[in-house]
Amino acid sequence: MNEMMHAFLVVAWYREWVSLDPQQGREGFRLAVRQYGEERGRRMARRALRDGRRLDHPTCLAYGELRMTDEVPATVKETVSVSPDFCVHILQCPWHEQFRAMGAEDCGAVYCREIDRALYRGFNPEIPFESEDNLN
Repeated sequence: MNEMMHAFLVVAWYREWVSLDPQQGREGFRLAVRQYGEERGRRMARRALRDGRRLDHPTCLAYGELRMTDEVPATVKETVSVSPDFCVHILQCPWHEQFRAMGAEDCGAVYCREIDRALYRGFNPEIPFESEDNLN
């Protein structure tokens, strides 16, 4: 699955939740994104363990499930530090671009605020993950 298909599904899901009740829909969507992220992280961890890999940060990055199409620019990031903490600034993101193209920045803001933290929690809750901000 690529970022266009993935964002389409996420936005459709978000819009359905919010159409039923805007406030409760956003909260339900937020909780569902957390569950989805944790499930993805657990799948990634199972594949990594099957392959004899450690459940660390580099392995988490290597076992990601989503791929980008060739038509969109890849994630542009700047590594700020690697020690004592690994810190990266994301400058451009295909999912951000796709949410914006669909007029769904509100959905992207909720989704992006939750998904990576949940994914890492599912992969290995011992890996600390903090996100101070997102592009949406």
